Amino acid sequence: MRHALQMALLSIGILGAGCSRNTAVSTGQVFITMQSGESVKLGLVHVTLLDSNMAYRTLQTTLGAITNEIETAGANFLSLGNTKMEAQKRLDAANSKAREVESSIKSLNERLDLMRDANRRYGSRYTKTQREQAEESYRALSEQIRTKEKDLASLSSDRTKTERDIAGIQAQIDIAQKGFSDREITERLVKTDWPKGTAVAITDADGNFRFNAAPAGTYMVFATGQRRLLNSTEVYCWLVPLERDKPTLLHNRNILCSHSETNTVSQRE
Repeated sequence: MRHALQMALLSIGILGAGCSRNTAVSTGQVFITMQSGESVKLGLVHVTLLDSNMAYRTLQTTLGAITNEIETAGANFLSLGNTKMEAQKRLDAANSKAREVESSIKSLNERLDLMRDANRRYGSRYTKTQREQAEESYRALSEQIRTKEKDLASLSSDRTKTERDIAGIQAQIDIAQKGFSDREITERLVKTDWPKGTAVAITDADGNFRFNAAPAGTYMVFATGQRRLLNSTEVYCWLVPLERDKPTLLHNRNILCSHSETNTVSQRE
């Protein structure tokens, strides 16, 4: 099972934490630590205060769906391979047929060009009957080309659909072989339909956030952040218990999941 999924499953076990005492103000900070030891504070991160029970159920549902997909793909691994082979055969046949049709269209167009050239050279000498015969041959040849072009368009549509089918099957095979990648799990959790928050905040330039009124109850702090690098973007996702007596810190060690590169320190120990 992938590292991100392991971390997310581990988080389920700590969601029961979080004080229920009412405090007027709750603060916190979002940051990550580089391997060099430098802390990078994340600004403009949306931070949401969620009811712990609702957050737990949402996380459990999402992770359950991911686990089920992995198990289903594993159970269907052999049939997926056979299905992919059959789809590849269809694609190969469609590609072969398309090449035949393209060759036929090329040949018909060459004949049409010869007919046009003959008409330019000798059309003035044609009798009425010859002219009518030439026009009829021209129309018939043009109709053949249009029919072939329609056939080619249909083949092209079939090929595109089959290629999409093969890509989808391969994705399922990859899941069966390797599970979901950290990036896929992180993106799934970030896009999850989380419950409406009791309070919402946005971090400042120093990564600080503040909830002015955190009502009594047990709450989780949910946040997603990202950091743009030269050729990629790192994405992070947190779901941690709200601290009442001290700032709630969101960092590498309590991250829910991420697909960060190796330039950040390790996450959970």
